[in-house]
Amino acid sequence: MVTIRYFGKLQDNFPRACEEIALPRAVKTASDLRHFIATRTQGGDCVLASSVRIVINQRLQSWLSPVQDGDEVAFIPPVSGG
Repeated sequence: MVTIRYFGKLQDNFPRACEEIALPRAVKTASDLRHFIATRTQGGDCVLASSVRIVINQRLQSWLSPVQDGDEVAFIPPVSGG
């Protein structure tokens, strides 16, 4: 199982701000996970935006970083300030 957290405006596109999912065998990287979420969730294509950042186990990562059972993964949209 992987814990997924959605932050900011991404929360508007998902039923919960946090969920646990079984990691499919085909999902090896953060990019794979991003595509998996996009195909299984209506409105999930928002995680495909190039501006969304990925945090794995509380560390900012690249989309090529590995994802495995037990990880906590957060999708973070760009932040605007004022």
